[in-house]
Amino acid sequence: MNTLSSSGSGPRIAVVGAGVVGMCCALSLADRGARVTLFERNAPGRGASWAAAGMLAPAFEAAGEPGVHPALFDLCLAGAEVWKSFSSRLTALTGRALDYGDAGALACAITQEQGERIMALASACEARGVPHICLEPEDARRREPSLSAELAGALELPTDQQIDNWGVVEALGAALADAEVRVLSGLSVTAIDGEPGNMHLDAAPDDVFDAVVWTVGESARLPVHYEGEITYLVPEGAIVPVKGQLFSLAPRKAGPRRVLRFGPGYVAPKASRIIVGSTSEWNVDDTHAELNVIEALRREAAQICPILAEGQITRIWAGVRPGTRDHGPILGASSIPGVYQATGHYRNGILLAPVTGELMAELVLEGRTGGFLEKFGMSRFDGAGENASSPSLASIR
Repeated sequence: MNTLSSSGSGPRIAVVGAGVVGMCCALSLADRGARVTLFERNAPGRGASWAAAGMLAPAFEAAGEPGVHPALFDLCLAGAEVWKSFSSRLTALTGRALDYGDAGALACAITQEQGERIMALASACEARGVPHICLEPEDARRREPSLSAELAGALELPTDQQIDNWGVVEALGAALADAEVRVLSGLSVTAIDGEPGNMHLDAAPDDVFDAVVWTVGESARLPVHYEGEITYLVPEGAIVPVKGQLFSLAPRKAGPRRVLRFGPGYVAPKASRIIVGSTSEWNVDDTHAELNVIEALRREAAQICPILAEGQITRIWAGVRPGTRDHGPILGASSIPGVYQATGHYRNGILLAPVTGELMAELVLEGRTGGFLEKFGMSRFDGAGENASSPSLASIR
């Protein structure tokens, strides 16, 4: 039957794109009783999610930057709050600690520009009532002995944490298996047909879905075929590829113990590696890491934390993130009835994945709108999509 079953077997949902955002959407939908199929053209979680550093940084990433969506800071704080219980769930399932802790981050300054940045960040935190502590150099070095003697000052951000993104991907894979989500790897979805309650994808032509959730990251900017016509799910230009280059070092006894920020860069020490990143190269979609860029990034990081100049780089890489002009994600209905989208998370994909999953499940299955879904809909891009809507499965039922 092509109508929703009332036998309790649950609505049939296709989630397209198995990065961390897509995996969390699939898990949240399954938690609420949906029968979920997750499609991924490569291996689950091996795109931008694998290339990330696992930053959970609501204060540093969202506060005080010009042009940023005014509600992004609140969404990021909500995302950080969800991670407190979500990390416990993943750890309980897999037995892995995932490097999630409560040490907080230190935004550090040596140069005048870095000092101005953390002063602006402190002001933004003060205005929003976000915990922060302005530190003199000696106080910062007591908290993090690996910091440079040239440090001019630092800002402690208790809200900002990190997690092992590789561990998260593996734990989510176990959680999806436990929730009986069907995962289909090596399949690209390029065509959609039908209407809500009776939808078909070219990657699985014999399957019927009640709705589709599109979570393909930066490739959301590319068109699909809908009923034989080339169609953009988001307004053209709304999603922008943003290349980020990173490197890692082996852990060191005297190395950094907590997240350090320097200008737009960061140091993320994990049990298995120390990650240093990242560039933000807008409108660049290649994944080639450039040695000269990596060397410059290392020099900047070593100014804050001199030990990072020592030792051999163990890995260099680059990933492509889905950016938007206001740095906020696109959540909600797409231009195709019955197809919902969760994309454009830029550098907050790991942070926002669990809360995005909850929001999308509530929208698709229960028809809940408003709040963050209203604020981060695609209608904010040149008025496009103002009339876009997809009936919830509750209304189809």
